[in-house]
Amino acid sequence: MADQTPAPETVHVTIDGIELDVPKGTRVLDAAAMAGADVPHYCYHPGLTAPAQCRMCLVEIEKVPKLQPACVATVADGNVIHTQSPKALEARQGVLEFYLVNHPLDCPVCDQSGECKLQDYTSAEGRAMGRSLERVVPPAPLAGAHEGVIDALEIASRAAQLLSSGSRFHNANAVCEGQWAGGGYQS
Repeated sequence: MADQTPAPETVHVTIDGIELDVPKGTRVLDAAAMAGADVPHYCYHPGLTAPAQCRMCLVEIEKVPKLQPACVATVADGNVIHTQSPKALEARQGVLEFYLVNHPLDCPVCDQSGECKLQDYTSAEGRAMGRSLERVVPPAPLAGAHEGVIDALEIASRAAQLLSSGSRFHNANAVCEGQWAGGGYQS
């Protein structure tokens, strides 16, 4: 007798003009990736709960009054999602400006050596440097991470999530820029 496992329930959504069916409960960020749309994100990791703290992944969903963080919002049937709307881009630029206030773009001397999402997002936006020439808040010292208060907060947030997530992770070496050092993620 053939296995008669029911197919997962799907919802029909439109993302940046592309219509697709995705499993019900899919995060907007993942659905956008399925549609080929790249939504910037800084604090999201697929193996952890999404805290939506970085606010880089804000998207516009028609008939929803406020921008939604794509890492926590789930798709609903009939959603029309705009990842590159003027409203979403303006919000992302504001968040990026906030990050750049306390983060120099001296990439050649940075520990990340060009492997930095902040550098990538800044380059995609076309900004050569932040508006401020001076740091507003001194950076928090954090061994092994590149300089900046934001990075320290993101890493601390992920560490807290990791510790509260239970047995899905066997190695808590480091969480940095969405990558696990030491292969700590178990699927």
